[in-house]
Amino acid sequence: VGLTTFDGAMTAGSVTTGAVAFAGGSITTSAGQSYGQAMLDRNITLADTAGGAITFLSTLNGANALTLSDAGGTVTFLGAVGNQVPLASLTATAVGLTTFGNTVTAGSVATGPVAFDGGGVTTTAGQTYGTATLGSNTTLADTSASAITFAGMLDGARRLTIIDAGGAVTFANAVGSMAPLASLSATAATLTFDGTIGV
Repeated sequence: VGLTTFDGAMTAGSVTTGAVAFAGGSITTSAGQSYGQAMLDRNITLADTAGGAITFLSTLNGANALTLSDAGGTVTFLGAVGNQVPLASLTATAVGLTTFGNTVTAGSVATGPVAFDGGGVTTTAGQTYGTATLGSNTTLADTSASAITFAGMLDGARRLTIIDAGGAVTFANAVGSMAPLASLSATAATLTFDGTIGV
């Protein structure tokens, strides 16, 4: 199939496609979802009700909102997100673990537990993360002085660079308590540490 287009609500056991266009609605599964190159033509919600993995194997673009729900499951982005057309927002707060394997560009990003395994994240309206692990050197940036917040613990023997001139960067839990960071560099109007720091 050259291109699969979803327009409206759909429920299935599992969904697997190559190139895909999300033209609105929602997709709900119980045994996982896997997509190739993807475009958000409208806002879309993707959910798995039984912890099945949701995986994007290639790039994901489109100036719309992506909401993911996969409690106990994993959401993985192997390709760049928003590298051609930034997403309006990416929300994955109801996910067991979100993994970014490449760069992410969006209006805002909000996740629960997260693994940074490639590149970094650039936003214009803020970033919020739960428990975080650095699997690679990572740069987080917000270009409009919106807040960048780590609500959970942050670990990983890699370099973390944060660029948020004029904004607030908050670490609400311990940093490097399990695996000390290689280094931490932050440019921000305010920088808050509410827990111990291991670097």
